[in-house]
Amino acid sequence: MNVNFGLFPEVTIKKPEGHTGRWKSTEKTLAKREAISDRALADIMEITPRDIDDVVHAHEIRCSHFDAYRFFTPAALPRNTLTPTRESQERHEQPGCLHAGMDVYKWCFKLAPAVPSELTADAFALAHEIRVLDMRASPYDVTLLGVEPIAIETPAGKAEFTAAQRTFAQRSTALRQRLLNNLIALAHDAHTD
Repeated sequence: MNVNFGLFPEVTIKKPEGHTGRWKSTEKTLAKREAISDRALADIMEITPRDIDDVVHAHEIRCSHFDAYRFFTPAALPRNTLTPTRESQERHEQPGCLHAGMDVYKWCFKLAPAVPSELTADAFALAHEIRVLDMRASPYDVTLLGVEPIAIETPAGKAEFTAAQRTFAQRSTALRQRLLNNLIALAHDAHTD
């Protein structure tokens, strides 16, 4: 689940030069998509593949989340210290994993309406905060989004990221327990009816 939760600011779009009359909604939509694509391309072009390789090769990779790991490129797979699978997910899953924290929202949403809306909203709020941290630690320039980047390649950046990760792990553990308690209560009620 890759959701940006509306973090990207609006882009400025202008009518094409020489355009007269009313601007059709389809034309406006296409112009907006083009502006968003142009902005994304400009951000990506500032980072070279060599820049990313240097950071990746300077650090040990310990991704334990199967859904994240399955999107690794073939060249990146051997760099990971683990080989998570769907079958080993329970054994490998760690509460500090950002993806595992966002998964709480995924399961609350999938299990609706059996899950209280308040719990789903709390899980969504946490997933949003986690996504912001994930974006801050990404190799992309997120300052245009009003987001302060975290230089995870530095000791200070790693420490900041790790502190936030610990806080998110505690919060997602509490939400996971609330979800489990809710499901246990539902199962109990189903058997007593």
